[in-house]
Amino acid sequence: MSKVVYPPESVYNLIPKEEVHTKKTQRYMSKYRPAVVLEKKLTKDAMRTMGPAKVEVPSPEQYLKKHSKEPKFPEKTQCSNEDRNKCTVKKPPVPARTDNPPMGIHTKRDFIKTAAAVPMKPQPTWVDTSKGHKQLLENSGLVPKYIKKKHYGEVPVYLQQRNEEEQRTQEEYNNYVKEQREQGAMNHLSDEDRQAVLEGLKKNWDELHHEYQGLSLVTDNLSKKSQKQRLEVAMKQLENDIDLFESSVLPHLTVSGLSQIKDDWPGYSLDLFTYPEHYHDDIESVYIPHGVIMNRVERLARYVMDDFEDNIMVLCVLKGGYKFCADLVEFLKVLGRNSNKYLETRVEFIRLKSYQVGELHSIIKHYYTP
Repeated sequence: MSKVVYPPESVYNLIPKEEVHTKKTQRYMSKYRPAVVLEKKLTKDAMRTMGPAKVEVPSPEQYLKKHSKEPKFPEKTQCSNEDRNKCTVKKPPVPARTDNPPMGIHTKRDFIKTAAAVPMKPQPTWVDTSKGHKQLLENSGLVPKYIKKKHYGEVPVYLQQRNEEEQRTQEEYNNYVKEQREQGAMNHLSDEDRQAVLEGLKKNWDELHHEYQGLSLVTDNLSKKSQKQRLEVAMKQLENDIDLFESSVLPHLTVSGLSQIKDDWPGYSLDLFTYPEHYHDDIESVYIPHGVIMNRVERLARYVMDDFEDNIMVLCVLKGGYKFCADLVEFLKVLGRNSNKYLETRVEFIRLKSYQVGELHSIIKHYYTP
């Protein structure tokens, strides 16, 4: 038996309560609805299934007749043939009775010989094989054909112009190289420039040192270790540069040219060089100090060919310059073939190792003293 449970009676229940009306939220409407409706309407056609509700019924008097839908040609008229046969050009008039044709005119032309067919003569040929292969004698080279020309044996005009242009270009290039050598000579550094460079180097060292001191004491991963090594190498390089600029040799000079190093230069030893086995067949002697290599390989090759004798060896003193050396060797090969020099060439790429500060001072003092 079900039992109805009523709430406990209270005086507050006698107070009338206002009905709470829940406000209905706005219905969601997609922003793409207008585009979808328009796209759907484009594919719809009116009365496509059952056709129109009312159709005009043709009149019984206008029934379909035989051959009524075949194309019809225009009707012929009586004047069409007359226009077609009408002659618009007048013929010359008939000669009069008093006009007499010219008589008694003779010619020396022999119409019999002129009308006679001339027999074709075969062109002279030359048989060049035992099997009977033939070719024209004129193109065989056995008959003089070009030696009778007016300008036979002379240099063509376009080749003369080309040679003049090449000579002019070579002279301009030589003048340019000469100017670059004069401009790239050794110059004295002023005390202000030296001091400015020193201050900049020391400032960079202070920044790297501050960053180095901020590293953690424990290098427990590869990133910390690589960062520490990078800072140490950079600081060491800056210390070497500061020592060089504080010395009495290098800070007074700037070198921006190409210099020649011989076998008797101070500190020269085969232990300072490594010999990669790359080229061993062409070129014999060009010396390039580290750090003063010209930008364009072709200009450097021309400079080498002009300044050195027949035998040339390439000694490339630089770090990581194998591509540069290979291009230089190829240019020197091409220039050697095109020039009158006989090159007994042998190539050895030599890479200079790192110097100590004292050795570098002696080298610079020997070669770059004004």
